[in-house]
Amino acid sequence: MTAASQDRYAATAAVPEDLDSAEAKLVYLSLKTAGGASVDELRDNVGLNKLTLHSILRTLRERGTVREDDGIFSPAADAR
Repeated sequence: MTAASQDRYAATAAVPEDLDSAEAKLVYLSLKTAGGASVDELRDNVGLNKLTLHSILRTLRERGTVREDDGIFSPAADAR
């Protein structure tokens, strides 16, 4: 297994267990890989529309899975 493969596997394995939808998992992994992103960057990266992203991000913030700072969303440090 290459180092890049191991990194991708580690990121996948680190998805919090309470994420139910494939879209929420995709958004979380995109944020984790990028280290943070705006809604526009997420739209470009994952291909979901802004309305869907805002709904997912609101839920993830309420659960404490992601945080927002000046329009940039990133995984919460204690997300499991």
